[in-house]
Amino acid sequence: MAGFQNNVLPQVNGQIPIVRRVQHRARRTVIQAISAPQRPSETAEPSGDSIRLLDVDNAERARLESTDAFSELVALSRNNVQKQSVNRRQKEENLNFRQNPTFEDCFPNSAKQYVLVEHNGTSLQVPFRRVTLDGGSGHFDIYDTSGPQ
Repeated sequence: MAGFQNNVLPQVNGQIPIVRRVQHRARRTVIQAISAPQRPSETAEPSGDSIRLLDVDNAERARLESTDAFSELVALSRNNVQKQSVNRRQKEENLNFRQNPTFEDCFPNSAKQYVLVEHNGTSLQVPFRRVTLDGGSGHFDIYDTSGPQ
């Protein structure tokens, strides 16, 4: 503790810290300094941001104490237009499901095929889709991740 000679501690932010001495078994003296800023009082003159924040808190507290929060919530809920719960069960006759399109609908000029590939002595079947182009331009192959049909 080179900076603390003769048990005199420097001031921190213009405040004198509180000093406490603790004796250990090795008979060494350890100095602990605790410095806490003073709390601004409500009657203090506004000189910084903390006072302004305190004034805002007091204004908000006064507003909340002067109103009836429950009646405000009731008024807000009455203004709500939506009355039906989103999670309410729907009538079966109103349900309308879309059918998933088939591959023939999505790819009318295509066919799923497989290519045999040798990899590290293992024979693999790689799926691909052969798409035939319009106008006799030929075809092209794309990797097919759709799984079994």
